[in-house]
Order: sequence, then C-alpha cells, then structure tokens
Amino acid sequence: MNSATKKSNANDVSLEESDDLPQVVPSGLLKRIRTFQKGALKRPRGRPTAEQADHLRDTMIHTALHEFMTRGFEGASLESIARQAKIGKITIYRQFGTKEALFREVVSFARESLREQLMASIIGETPRQVIRNAIGRLVEVVSHPDFVAVLRLTIAEAARFPDLAAAALKNSDYAFSALVEYLDRLRAEGIIVIDDPHVAASQLAELATGGVRRLVSARPTRAERKQTVEAVYTTLARAWGLEPVPAPVRSVTADSAR
Repeated sequence: MNSATKKSNANDVSLEESDDLPQVVPSGLLKRIRTFQKGALKRPRGRPTAEQADHLRDTMIHTALHEFMTRGFEGASLESIARQAKIGKITIYRQFGTKEALFREVVSFARESLREQLMASIIGETPRQVIRNAIGRLVEVVSHPDFVAVLRLTIAEAARFPDLAAAALKNSDYAFSALVEYLDRLRAEGIIVIDDPHVAASQLAELATGGVRRLVSARPTRAERKQTVEAVYTTLARAWGLEPVPAPVRSVTADSAR
C-alpha cells in the first residue's frame, strides 16, 4: 500500500487541526485584467517583438473578458475594447476576426484559468487532506466572483454559442479527472468504500458547489465557506468509511417515553 494513502497515518490532520481554506485565484481575473491594461500604456511604438505581440494578445483577451463580463455579449463593443486596451480596432480584427470569435476566445481563456485551480497535484498528502482540500478548492472557486461572472455569461449566451456550453461540460469532466483517478486508487486500496469513482467525484462536486444558488446569491462569507467545507467533508468521509460514524444521540423525549 502506498505510504501516502495509508488509512491509519500518524500525519493525518483532523478537521479541527486543518481548517484553513486553500488559496484559490488569489488575485482574481479582474485584477490581472487591470494589470494588463496598465501595461498597454507602456507599449513602445513600432513593430512589436514576438514577446510584445504575445503580451498585446493577452492584453486584448483580458480587456475583452472584462468588457464581456460587465456588459454581456450584446452590450460589449470592439470600439470599447480597443479604447481600453489602447489599440486600434483594426488590431482586434486582425487577431480575432469578429466579435463572436473574440468572445469564444475569452470565455475559453477564462474557463481554462479557473479550471487550473482544480488541477492541483494530488501527491504527498494523506487521503483526509486531499479530499478535504479538493472540497475546499471547489468551494473557493465556485464562490469566486470571477467564476460566477464567467458562468453567468456562458449560460446567458448558451443559445447563441451552444458549443461553449458543451465545452464547459467537457472541461468540467477533464477538471475532475485527477480526482476521479485518486478516488479510484483509494477504492482499490480499500481505504474508502465507493461503487463508482466518477459518481463519487460528481457527488463531491454537487455538494461543494451548491448548485444554482451560487448564481443568484451573494458570495458566502469566509466563515460560511469554511462551514460548507466541514459539512461536505464530514458527510462524504463518513459515507465512504474514511471517518467513523458517531453513535446516534438518544433524545430525552424518546428515553422518557420508554
């Protein structure tokens, strides 16, 4: 049995001893957008180098993302994007062709940036830490304002861009691939009791993300997010046999009725 996945390990950390939320998207997409926009002011004149051309493309993508996130597809304009990026509109046309093509590019970029937060390597930690950290990462990502904004944007434009909605689902499966493989390994080693690692990963995600309420409610406080991590971990860890199930507490009313 792998030493990193032993069921009984002196290095295991209990919930009470490890209650910090993982650092996810620490600066946020919008802060990075502002950084790129400030860099646009310092761009030298003349034909750009390859490095400057890459930076220019990143500036356009970040600026366009901000425009689409705040104004939606219909409200966004290439004129506004060009003005904020300190470039000519013709430059955007040369790079992307149309507003529709630019929209696809920036939404894909945003999803990829946020997906990377779920692909943290699952090595060198105990099962309790890995599962709990996976829950914590999900809670932090799906409650982050940038993630919510991109998700709302993708849903709002799903009829116009059905390929983006389909890609979002496909990327979701890919994002969870490492977790699915990890859960399958724990199952094979007899550390947890689950029937299907794909179903188990989906259940973990459903409980952690909270469904559609994330789209219509304000971001939970840090204390509320930590409470969610604790509740989801406890429910799944007990169901999977990773944590013991406490004995039921008898109610005073039931005892007195005997």
